[in-house]
Amino acid sequence: MVAVVVCALGQATPPGALGAEVAHACSSLSQVASRRHWFWGSSFDRQALNDAAFVQLVKTHASVLVPENALKWTVVNPVPGIRDLSDFTAIEQRFGPSGMRFRGHPLVWHEQLPEWLETATPETLREHLRQHITWLVGVHRGRIHSWDVVNEPLAHDGQGLRASLWLNALGPDYIAEALRWARAADPDAQLVINDYGLEGDDPVSLLKRQSLLQLVRELQSQGAPLDAIGLQAHLHASAHGPTFHSLAAFLAELRGLGLKIVVTELDVNDQDLLDTVAGRDQRIAEIYRDFLMVLLAEPAVEGIMQWGLSDRYSWLNHEKPRRDHTPQRPLPFDRDLQPKAAFEAICAVLALPKVVERSTQ
Repeated sequence: MVAVVVCALGQATPPGALGAEVAHACSSLSQVASRRHWFWGSSFDRQALNDAAFVQLVKTHASVLVPENALKWTVVNPVPGIRDLSDFTAIEQRFGPSGMRFRGHPLVWHEQLPEWLETATPETLREHLRQHITWLVGVHRGRIHSWDVVNEPLAHDGQGLRASLWLNALGPDYIAEALRWARAADPDAQLVINDYGLEGDDPVSLLKRQSLLQLVRELQSQGAPLDAIGLQAHLHASAHGPTFHSLAAFLAELRGLGLKIVVTELDVNDQDLLDTVAGRDQRIAEIYRDFLMVLLAEPAVEGIMQWGLSDRYSWLNHEKPRRDHTPQRPLPFDRDLQPKAAFEAICAVLALPKVVERSTQ
């Protein structure tokens, strides 16, 4: 039965070609995801607050929001003694009354740091980090249910920890300390280590998984609080990849360590796809389908966050542009906020009968 459904999802179907039952389920991704006890969420940046149509799209399809830049250190504390939460406050005021929940991102990262941190001594830097985490988590205590406490701590090549300002000045203990400070500031918030490049079958991803598992075991041996792992899932499309044959075993290992799993930044980079727009859309839809089918079988998965819902605001179009200068199309909705093949694939997988989900385990 699973094979039949997967084959059907792989066909090129135009928008609106879904059956009535699946089309009805697609009226809200967050609602259909909730039937599996998942949440479906999105990032959102303050610059989009005046885009009423996009705001409504997000309210319709997301139940959890992560402020894309509003809680980054360089925004909230650009100079010593100046703390500015206005960007997040504006987002919270717009979405909070509708019942939206919020994730915090990120407390510790090697990028988007204020320049004044770079001249700090190791002792001073550690105290700055403690104060930053204690203040930012504490002031949002009870309002932000989950934090990316440490973002991208692993080396890009998958071998060990990233050589960052934090590692170089404070050593590897900065990760455990950050987790402890966050727990003290809000004992009820979910604490997450978030990283990219953990999903596929390529050699670097396999190395990175082992580095992450080693880090988790070390943190647990130190008694550091850690609740979940965030898989960014910035997937990179090619004609024949990525593939996810080994992902299920990795997710099971995380579950075996007592951790929940959250997909935090899902999108599909089509930078290297040489095809028509329709062909690119179909390939992206297939990747969403293949990835989500693995997640469906893992009980530790709690939900999916996308890095935006519409191509209109995708970071990929300015950070990783296509060589042919056409816009990237990485998300379920296009620049006109219309659903694409990716949206249909996502919704069709989420709407699979529970008996199909059980048969994949």
